[in-house]
Amino acid sequence: MHAVTLGLIVAQLYKIVYFNKVNRKSLLIILPAALIFISLSYIANLNAAVLLPLYIVAIAVFGIVFALVHDAAVKYRIKHPKYIDPYSKKAKKLRDRQIMEEEEALRKYMDDEPLKILKQELDKKFKNKKHKGDE
Repeated sequence: MHAVTLGLIVAQLYKIVYFNKVNRKSLLIILPAALIFISLSYIANLNAAVLLPLYIVAIAVFGIVFALVHDAAVKYRIKHPKYIDPYSKKAKKLRDRQIMEEEEALRKYMDDEPLKILKQELDKKFKNKKHKGDE
């Protein structure tokens, strides 16, 4: 019975890691948690039914703490970005991407029909004033 349970737990762990494309940081949490869960009943000499609610509460608390730490780290990275050498390839790529995004935003406005009509009217008024000034 224990071997079957161990096999099912390992199979689920494999599915989580393989299908969700888990990164290395997540593996540092998932693998020790799974090993602790599997071996805790043998270490503490307790029934697994007694440990299961405690384990669920511990994982929930650990998940909440990990989420709070992760959010704090994201906010810190936004507030304190890494220094990028302005002459590096990465900085040049970032500038090129920013310029392309700005050009895309401007193209949206240039293709706007009411703006084209307004520009043509202003050009006509400017030409009329220029021609009257020449006479």
